[in-house]
Amino acid sequence: MKKLLLAGASLALAGYFACRKSKNVPDDELGVKSIGMALYGEDWASSLAQNIKQSTGISLSKKDVEEWHKSRKIPFWAFEEIRDIARQRLERLDVIYSKLNDIRFTET
Repeated sequence: MKKLLLAGASLALAGYFACRKSKNVPDDELGVKSIGMALYGEDWASSLAQNIKQSTGISLSKKDVEEWHKSRKIPFWAFEEIRDIARQRLERLDVIYSKLNDIRFTET
């Protein structure tokens, strides 16, 4: 499961980044909104902006992130940050998943 999630996230980010200077835009599945929704849910743009700001110190707003979605272009530095955020989130989820698998229920 972990490998599948990581491969999907990496593919999505790589595809999106590859098209950053191109007029040929990727499917919505590869867009920053889809990635943000997978990481944060409905409040994806605000949460992504906040996390990038926390990790880089670069002032970033929800509108900046939404503009990446609208233009289908993402700055290289932001791509690197999003990839790191996705990796960190995946690692945390993997720990949680492992702990959940260790729980055994018995009938009472």
